[in-house]
Amino acid sequence: MASSSSSVPKIQKFGVQTDKGKVIYCFRNADKHQAAGVRVLVHPTKFKTMDQLKTELSKKVGLPTGPVMKIYTADKRQVKNLDDFEDNHKYICCGAEKLSEDVPVGIIREDVATGESPAPPTFTTTSTEETTTTPSEPSAASSSSSTTPKERKPVVRSYEKGTPEKFGVQTDKGKIINCYRNGDKHHSGVRIIVHPTKFKSFDQLREHMTKLVGLPTGAVRKVYTPEGRPIKTLEEIEDGKKYVCCGAEPFNRELLPTAAKDEPSA
Repeated sequence: MASSSSSVPKIQKFGVQTDKGKVIYCFRNADKHQAAGVRVLVHPTKFKTMDQLKTELSKKVGLPTGPVMKIYTADKRQVKNLDDFEDNHKYICCGAEKLSEDVPVGIIREDVATGESPAPPTFTTTSTEETTTTPSEPSAASSSSSTTPKERKPVVRSYEKGTPEKFGVQTDKGKIINCYRNGDKHHSGVRIIVHPTKFKSFDQLREHMTKLVGLPTGAVRKVYTPEGRPIKTLEEIEDGKKYVCCGAEPFNRELLPTAAKDEPSA
């Protein structure tokens, strides 16, 4: 009978067995007030490439500077491959900006980083009495904490220095301009916000102008001020100013849009 039982094959698990995923906790760069990280399960069946993971992190982490482009460990080492992630570790997500020296509080504090609850107390029963103990704290410390009230910290620590600091990474303010069609003196203009996070080059701005302005001659190739001065870079764009968009045709001063003309001073 013993020989027959030993010859029985070992039962295999049902289905296709895959590797266990890695649980990581991600934080926003320069957000030193972020206590709880975003929990993400990095599983090989869901994320085949690093770009797929960055796309998922862009949706969940919510960087104020745009999509996630770089990921760093808690000791400021950049992660470039999916194999470099470690289970139950913390990471900092960055956009195009540099890694900030302001480390999120969740990276430093172990008790609030992952949003985990403390370990439940254990009960030990003796012949004479039943006592309750917590593994993380001795009984003497628990008795003293019950009699001595804990010091309350301010909700916003930045108020201690006067004016509170702004949340997240601060970027430059966008420039609001009005664009007009060349040779159309009845055109009322199109309002465009030129923000450095949206337009990295002058060609991107001209492509956007082409969609909104709608030149009858085709794409926007040249941009002028109402005085006829050509604009060639994003740095020359001024906030609150008016500009005339041209295609391959020359700038038409005689048919300058009425709304593009400067109003006479009172």
